[in-house]
Amino acid sequence: MGMGFNEQYASFVLPDWRWGVASLTFRRFGVGGIEGRDDRNIITDTDLSDSETELTLGYGRELGAVWSVGGALKLRKQNLAGFSDSGLGVDLGLMVRPLAAFGATGRQARDLSLGLAVRNAVEPSLQLNEEPVRDPLGLRFGGAYRWHFGREGEVLLAMDLEKTRDMDTHFHGGLEVSVVQPLALRLGLNRDRFVAGAGVYWREMGIDYQFEDHPTGYFHRFGVAVKFGKTRDEARRLAMARDEEELQQRLAAAYAGEQHKRKTELLAKTQTALEEGDHAVASNHLATLKVIAPDAPELPGLEVEILLLQATEREAAGDHAAAMVALRRAVDLDPDDMRATAMLERIRAASDLETRRTAEIRGLLDGALDAFAAGDV
Repeated sequence: MGMGFNEQYASFVLPDWRWGVASLTFRRFGVGGIEGRDDRNIITDTDLSDSETELTLGYGRELGAVWSVGGALKLRKQNLAGFSDSGLGVDLGLMVRPLAAFGATGRQARDLSLGLAVRNAVEPSLQLNEEPVRDPLGLRFGGAYRWHFGREGEVLLAMDLEKTRDMDTHFHGGLEVSVVQPLALRLGLNRDRFVAGAGVYWREMGIDYQFEDHPTGYFHRFGVAVKFGKTRDEARRLAMARDEEELQQRLAAAYAGEQHKRKTELLAKTQTALEEGDHAVASNHLATLKVIAPDAPELPGLEVEILLLQATEREAAGDHAAAMVALRRAVDLDPDDMRATAMLERIRAASDLETRRTAEIRGLLDGALDAFAAGDV
């Protein structure tokens, strides 16, 4: 900054969509080349220095879509000409989104915001020599509006008023315009002083420049920002997708367990029906099993048993054709089942014999009818 001034600033921010946003900030401001004088105004030293270091732990979170709250605990230390002291301070903040409060949703709900910041709600007190000095309470109230245009265009307007105890009210205002997403241009006023700047963002890297017309001279600030990991929205979508997947897995496991239980019950009922010789009931249970557990290894064996039972019943009723159809299906399902093969051969032989007998009887009947017609009793 010139005139022996120097300033360093760094901040680490960790957002979480469930628990809010935490941050750790380091700031140091110093100046050298200060003259030291005694009570007679005689120079005792020409290179005294003053530095102030502040470490801040912050936290904030959204309370629904309308309200957001936050706070910060500050540890401050000052060193001046060999004297030093430390103190603790607390900042508080509140933000509201009026459009969301009136029912707006989506991106529009976040376009307008109003905020109140209480700086030094707990005032840090430093005693370097004789009397402690407190950093006074300050209030800052303002608002911001974001306007979207075109595909990527965006205008952000922000302004606020700052009032500190025993000091006048100060105005701050700024305008940021982004026509294309990587580039942002900025203009503003900081306590009636002109400021300007620009930012370029590419992927996870951002570079910012600021010019400030300061009472002690023209300041040029450069900053670098690096984003890593997922954004809150991306993390929310991924977490919701994982939750949905876990839910589907639990539902699938519960369904599979219920299907297994149902399958076990149907297998038992099918076996009972077979033992009782009721192939119709066994067939109904088997049809249900084919729907809920088509890959069950027990199905072919049960179907063979049902077909054997059907064939036995059809044979007893004299319906050799239906019995052979059932047995052919049984042999196709299990070619190694000797019961079905033997039964099929036996019924086929009986059917052939019956067919031959039927042909002989039909021939005798036709001959008798011809003889009767010819009067040859």
